[in-house]
Amino acid sequence: MKFFSVTALAFLLFSNYSFSQCGSGLNLTLTSQKEIDEFLLNYCKEFEGHLRIKDNSDTLIKIVDLSPLIGLKSVDGILQISCNSLVNLYGLDSLKTVGALRLHSNENLKNISSFSNLNYTRGDFWIIDNKGLKNLEGFTNLFQVGGYLMIQENDSLNNIDALSKLKTTLGIHIRGNNVLVNLNGISNVLPNAIIDNSLNIDEISINNNDLLSVCTNNFICEVIKRTDLRIKIENNDVNCNSMAEISNNCLTSLDEFQIEKSINIYPNPTFDQLTIELRHPEILYIYDYIGMLKDKIFLNAGNNVVDFSTKNQGIYYLNFNNNKVFKILKI
Repeated sequence: MKFFSVTALAFLLFSNYSFSQCGSGLNLTLTSQKEIDEFLLNYCKEFEGHLRIKDNSDTLIKIVDLSPLIGLKSVDGILQISCNSLVNLYGLDSLKTVGALRLHSNENLKNISSFSNLNYTRGDFWIIDNKGLKNLEGFTNLFQVGGYLMIQENDSLNNIDALSKLKTTLGIHIRGNNVLVNLNGISNVLPNAIIDNSLNIDEISINNNDLLSVCTNNFICEVIKRTDLRIKIENNDVNCNSMAEISNNCLTSLDEFQIEKSINIYPNPTFDQLTIELRHPEILYIYDYIGMLKDKIFLNAGNNVVDFSTKNQGIYYLNFNNNKVFKILKI
């Protein structure tokens, strides 16, 4: 009996220690290189709390190297990085999921390629006030943002092309990026993924980007048709300076953006088989309702039959290599 009690006590102590190691309920802020160096010695690789890496008010204490964080796989809460001394984020190469990501006020940050394994965020995705950041290379495998995509006040950011795999996000705010010239990186976002929120904020806000002159892509031209959303596009460069300009550009680019005339799909809803009629060969990508890629199929010109009989009931999105998206219901 005594042996059992001692064993049980040891187990409880170990369990509590392991529980605290994983950071459940913690709001942890690291402000020195020493704390970075010791993080994985003290905490789990699947960290369950919020993790903030920030400059200390003492300018002599700087965080210059995140490489001791190699092996960190997930952060369930907010991961915030705000360090003027960092030029790259080497050390976050193993990170696959975060609750929310905030890259905020990193004055000298130039390389974020270490995020290449990040697939999704459950909450917001912020890239704000990173003055030296020229592109978003590193987010090439990001396909889902569970909250808002916010790209703001990045003075050197000239493109967001690396986000081309992004399929779903609840809303998009792109503001005050002085040298951003186009929105190509969000052209594959599914227009129906944007959610009408209950807050008094715009679901789509694209403004005050001085050189932004190319706003017409498949996503923009489709999402501006939705009457249930608050959309504000203004104070950018010519051709992207107002909703009227963009609507006109979408209409005049009809051949490029209304590919549906060359694609016929039926029946919708479908029970088991879907017929797709094409004028030209296409690559078909099938995504489920949360943006997970389920199939990639090469289709020929003419009639093609796609088997949906093995798929679960629900909503699917068909995305062709010309970036035209169709919504299909499997019943």
